[in-house]
Amino acid sequence: MDIEKARPIIRNTFPRYYVFVAVLSSILCVLSYPLMIEGVFIFSCICLSTLYARQVLMPLINRASDQSDKKAFGRLHGFSVIIQVIQIIACGYVVAIY
Repeated sequence: MDIEKARPIIRNTFPRYYVFVAVLSSILCVLSYPLMIEGVFIFSCICLSTLYARQVLMPLINRASDQSDKKAFGRLHGFSVIIQVIQIIACGYVVAIY
C-alpha cells in the first residue's frame, strides 16, 4: 500500500489504539491493587507512557512525517517503538510473576 493510502488508516487507528491501551491498563491497575502492588505500579506506568505517546509523541511524529523530516521521524518513531516494547515486556513480567 502506498503512503498516501496508508497514512489516513494509520492516523485513524493509532489514536484509538492508544486509548484502548490506556483504558485497559487503568482497569488492570485497579484490579491489581489487592493482588500485587508491582502490578499497580507497572500498569500505572503503562497508562502514563501511553498517554504521553498519544498526546505528545504522536503529534510530533505526524508533524515530522508531514514535513518529510526523516531524521526527526526516525528518532521519534523509534522512541515510540521502544516505549511499546518496554510495555509488552512489563506486561509479560506481570503475567510471569502472577
